[in-house]
Amino acid sequence: MYKNAKVYSDGRHYVAILQKKNSRQMRPQFPPCPEAEQRKELFEKAFQENKGKHRKEKFKNIEKTLSGEFETQAETERYVRENMARKERNELLRKTRLARKVNLNPWNWFCTFTYSDEKHTEESFRKKLCQTLRHFSHRRGWRYIGVWERSPEKKRLHFHGIFYIPDGTMPENMTEKEDYSTKAHRMQKTLQNSYFSERFGRNDCQRLGTKKEIELSKNYLMKYIGKSGERLVYSRNVPTYIRTDISEDDLALPMDAENQKYLLFDDFHCYKDGEDLGKICNETIERCKRN
Repeated sequence: MYKNAKVYSDGRHYVAILQKKNSRQMRPQFPPCPEAEQRKELFEKAFQENKGKHRKEKFKNIEKTLSGEFETQAETERYVRENMARKERNELLRKTRLARKVNLNPWNWFCTFTYSDEKHTEESFRKKLCQTLRHFSHRRGWRYIGVWERSPEKKRLHFHGIFYIPDGTMPENMTEKEDYSTKAHRMQKTLQNSYFSERFGRNDCQRLGTKKEIELSKNYLMKYIGKSGERLVYSRNVPTYIRTDISEDDLALPMDAENQKYLLFDDFHCYKDGEDLGKICNETIERCKRN
């Protein structure tokens, strides 16, 4: 039995990361260097200003901004190259984290919230909607992953999110309307909730019933990682992986040279201190979270 393994889903199968026998050594911490901090700030600002541009053009523009910070052109190029590679690694990690969160948790709604000028300013809309969603997450068990976006033409702020809303916890009434979907790029019927309409303005809610619909929603959120300066918004109860003991019999295939990562059989069981929590399913995942 392998104790306290980390298990995540890649969308088709579950993968276990076993604990290493030797504890990980902490990296030494060094005091920040003012010169290095200044260079990093300049790089981050230039990187944001060049978002959306082709990689080659972006590189040249950032290199020009930092040219006075180094003694030689070669040093400037190396610094920009290393930090752009860092940005790309971080973007990949954020996408991996999003995919694992979506794959591990159940989802049943995709919602878009927009504000009315009669009810909110952009600032108050952002603040109040975040407070409202946190309230539903804490009191009613909602889960969500979302992103703030501006419309292409009017640059109006709105919020897209994939949600798990337990039965009986959606407030007030739902009204069916036919309108243009920015996610599907076509006319379709959506549901509007009176609670959010009264407090914020327009909202569009679409039920997610199939894996394909959930995958499309995940891809819709995925494209915003790296596209804008906005970060994804997660509720606190959306884990990336679960912790569970794993039986050797449930290990299907090793996935790395160190035999620390294993593909699991689709019907593997979760264990905690010798207790069989059951075959993997949504209910068992919930039990693992509580444990």
